[in-house]
Amino acid sequence: MSEVQSNAENYLNLKDQVQQLSLYVEKLADRMPGVDQAGAIESTAQTCSLESQAVNAARQGIKLRRQRAKLFGVGLFAEPGWDILLELYVARADDYEVTVGNACIAASVPMSSALRWCQMLEDRGIVHRYHDTADRRRRFLKLSDCAYEKMNRLMVRFVDQ
Repeated sequence: MSEVQSNAENYLNLKDQVQQLSLYVEKLADRMPGVDQAGAIESTAQTCSLESQAVNAARQGIKLRRQRAKLFGVGLFAEPGWDILLELYVARADDYEVTVGNACIAASVPMSSALRWCQMLEDRGIVHRYHDTADRRRRFLKLSDCAYEKMNRLMVRFVDQ
């Protein structure tokens, strides 16, 4: 799948999510006396917009780090924990799973080092490791709910400056 197709699908998914969220807010507002529906919907749309901008900023961060490695060489800059967190943040926002192997690749360090970082993140409760239900040999990593919220707050602050 080309990047253009992927971006178009992501846009359509996001558009659907925003529409569903707007309908949900309208229903909630109908149940609550004294709530201005237009204001609630506008506030929700602004929040969704900031969150989508936050995810896009994370994507750009990943892209920038990869381009930096191409220009200056692999191994000069290494922040494997952050690279893993960025990858898992974008994956969770886009609703796809990341294998442990792909998380290690995203870390841009030797596999043994990346696996140690994954283990450290898991030990601290930042990520969860779980088996693929279709293939028990394969394992996935996912940001914990708390870590996702922290990453989201951090990235929203970054784009809301």
